[in-house]
Amino acid sequence: MEHRFVPIRLRIPLIPAMKVLEAASYLGGLVSLVLIVIQLRADAAQRRTQTAFEFVRQFGNSPMSDHRAVLLRMWLPYSDQLAVINQQGMPEKEIAALIELVLTEVDKQTSPNGVVAIHEIADFYDQLLICEESGACDPKVIRNYFSSYGHSFRCLYQKVVEAQAAATGAPDLGKGIREIGGSAPCTRAG
Repeated sequence: MEHRFVPIRLRIPLIPAMKVLEAASYLGGLVSLVLIVIQLRADAAQRRTQTAFEFVRQFGNSPMSDHRAVLLRMWLPYSDQLAVINQQGMPEKEIAALIELVLTEVDKQTSPNGVVAIHEIADFYDQLLICEESGACDPKVIRNYFSSYGHSFRCLYQKVVEAQAAATGAPDLGKGIREIGGSAPCTRAG
């Protein structure tokens, strides 16, 4: 008896095969869509970081560095008092009187004057806050780089900024300093 090999033909219906192919196509499209969303989010995060670092660069360059230099120079003759403020704290009234004295002296000696420098730095911080709140800047970069200086600035110049806000009719002037600089106490009891 001779054995003949008879191939078995599987008949796969065409319709179920098309459904598998269609499902695979949908799945591939879904995976592609997820990957696109992930990439778009990564790109957006990178843009926010780059925008925040652009503010860091601006803060380090003129005119902001010039304004900070004016404020630094005005404190040089009063470095002992500034050290007391930074290390031990000082009652708010004493700080306000010292700031008034320092600004009066610096206005006699420099251009731009100290009040202009304070106004410009406060305005810069307001721009930072807008960038952060709108989602255009990475808040981690903003807070990590600018909060310490903002806190010191707020502690020293908040009254001057408030006076400038009232004088210029800009009630939100200084909001960035208050928000980014934080609300940690500036003075010690005494």
